[in-house]
Order: sequence, then C-alpha cells, then structure tokens
Amino acid sequence: MALFTEAQLRAAAKVSLQKSHSPTASRVLLEKSEAAAARTDFDMFLSHSVTDAELVLGMVQILEGMQYRVYVDWLVDTQLDRSQVTAGTARILRDRMKTCRSLLFLTTGNSVNSKWMPWECGYFDGFREKVTIVPYFTRSTGNGYYGQEYLGIYPYTTFGPDSDNVDRIWIRPDALHYLWYNDWVGMPNASMQWKDA
Repeated sequence: MALFTEAQLRAAAKVSLQKSHSPTASRVLLEKSEAAAARTDFDMFLSHSVTDAELVLGMVQILEGMQYRVYVDWLVDTQLDRSQVTAGTARILRDRMKTCRSLLFLTTGNSVNSKWMPWECGYFDGFREKVTIVPYFTRSTGNGYYGQEYLGIYPYTTFGPDSDNVDRIWIRPDALHYLWYNDWVGMPNASMQWKDA
C-alpha cells in the first residue's frame, strides 16, 4: 500500500486524455459531467482545489476504474461558481454531501488556498464522520502520512493491491493499521476495528 504520487495521478490523467482525444484535463472532466449529473448518490465526495484539474482527473480515473461513483462539484453541478462563497452554493454542497458515503480530501500545494475545502471537511465530519485525507506527493515517500494541523486527526488513503492482486483503496489511521475502503465506510467510527499491517 503506497501513497498517491504526482506521477501516478498524472499517468492516470494521461490515459483518460488519450481515450477522449481532448486537449486538456478540464475538458475531459467536463465531458464526464453529463453522465455524473444524472446520478443521485455517490460513494465519494472529492474535496479539492479547482486549480488541480489534472490531478483531479487522475484521481477520478483511478476511483471510477474501481467502480466508485465520485462527486466533483464543478462537474456535476456546473452552475456553481466556486470563486464565490454564497449561501446558495453552501446549500447545494450540503445537499450533495448528504448523498455521499465519504469525503476524500485531496491535499496539494493548492488546497491550502481553497475557500471551500476546510468547510467541506468540517461539515462532512460533523454530518457523517467518514472523512479521509488523500495525501499527494510529488514523489514516493513510503506508506506513512502524519497530516498537517487539523488534517492529522483523520485517517489517510493509500492505494495498492490486495492479497488477490486487485488494486484497492485502503484507509489507514497510521502506518501500522488499515482497512479496505468498503469496510471502513460501512463501519461506525466508534466501533472501528483496524487490521494490523
């Protein structure tokens, strides 16, 4: 199980770009928006900085390849203006979060400047408690992640094969314990039973 890297996300984005023959990650993501807009429930709410379109495309490609339904606000609710913090936008995002099983918080250098990400994380944590951090690194740093500031209170996400060599999303509270995403999202936080690594 390893942390997500820039190379991995950009490679996944490149595959998606090649399949669609579109020149930009933003364009491919917008092409995906029509299909996503018809959905009424999602497995994952992907909290991210809109300036990370290529990384978001790579993450969506990986997650959808594992059959997860991923909510990305500017793809599904294209009418939203992320540059404006309004009560209407907040209402739409709250309603969408209620249709998601978990929130994945994609940390990058751009996420610290996001107006929405801290709010999304806090709201989802209070509502459903199923928040996990997706640490992103420019190169492989091993399997450990210790978080920054308040993000350190949440488990983090890794990616890798299971015992049958099937790629999975793993949730880890630390480097010594883990759960498969599907087990983690279905288990109440108060009775979480982590497996030893």
